[in-house]
Amino acid sequence: MAQSKITADIARLEQLSERQREVLRHIAEGRNTRQMSAAMNIKVKTVEAHRQRLMERLQIDNVAGLVRFAIRTGVASLD
Repeated sequence: MAQSKITADIARLEQLSERQREVLRHIAEGRNTRQMSAAMNIKVKTVEAHRQRLMERLQIDNVAGLVRFAIRTGVASLD
């Protein structure tokens, strides 16, 4: 992948709130909304709102895209 794409992705990552990054990490780790809610000690609707804003901000419209983004930016790994 081109270095400029990775640099742009890192810049996009830095625009996210801590909660949005946390939701992104949980998504990349395969957790569902209820599991995220329990792990983060917040309501399911709040998780859904964070995920929606995260997807809008990153302009990614599916979970697979979020996982790829998380791996590219180091939020999650393949391990």
